[in-house]
Amino acid sequence: MVRMWNKYREPLLFVEAGAMLREAPLLPSFLGCDVALHKWNRWEMSARTLYLGRTERAEMLLRAWQQLAASHPAIWEGYLLDQAWSLTSSQVPLDTVWLPRSYHALTGDLGAIRATVLHDQQTTTLELGPDPAFAGIVRTARRASRTGARDAFMVMTSNAHTANGVAVILRDIAASDAGAVAATVEALTGAYTANSGGYGRLELSLCAWQDDVGAARDAAALARYRILEIAPGQRIANDFFAHQAADDAVMTARHLFP
Repeated sequence: MVRMWNKYREPLLFVEAGAMLREAPLLPSFLGCDVALHKWNRWEMSARTLYLGRTERAEMLLRAWQQLAASHPAIWEGYLLDQAWSLTSSQVPLDTVWLPRSYHALTGDLGAIRATVLHDQQTTTLELGPDPAFAGIVRTARRASRTGARDAFMVMTSNAHTANGVAVILRDIAASDAGAVAATVEALTGAYTANSGGYGRLELSLCAWQDDVGAARDAAALARYRILEIAPGQRIANDFFAHQAADDAVMTARHLFP
């Protein structure tokens, strides 16, 4: 990328080898920003699709990234890009745009058919981010310094005078069509309003990645909530929660009277 920057005077758009362009990737050229890239897992930076505007600030980012990569060749490029971005943005007002999932779709994404850039990696891939051998304590510290807390997206209460609650985990939202996610959220809230099934509290969590699902499950388990995991586009009937409560009652009866 540095060689291309030195050779040409136009902005640069880098796309990882092996990716498929389903249509012309024109969006970055209309943004007028210094840099545009995709954040996967809500906070990790991916170097698979990267746009650099023809600005001094973009060049600062590129040079800083190059220097870090030369100094630390054993560390994956996404982490180093993250560090270069943090360093540059702390010195100058780096105008950054986060590219939508359509510019960073993976094979298996529900919205892959409408993607502009489709990378040849499975949706569940680990190739996009941290080396699994990289120290977990460092990864935890980096996550803690980023925005995007894993709190419930929506909390609702019912007229049921009970302390029991239900936690609904809507998974794979980053790989799904936004319309499907919105429709599923609307169907869930409508079903809970129509018939809460006796659950006094509903907590809905939107999870883009599997580690988000795990975190949401752990939090719900600590609260002793009933845990339900669904996918965008899944049909939600008006008696969805009543049906789950009935299943709970059957399981409790079997436990008490085997």
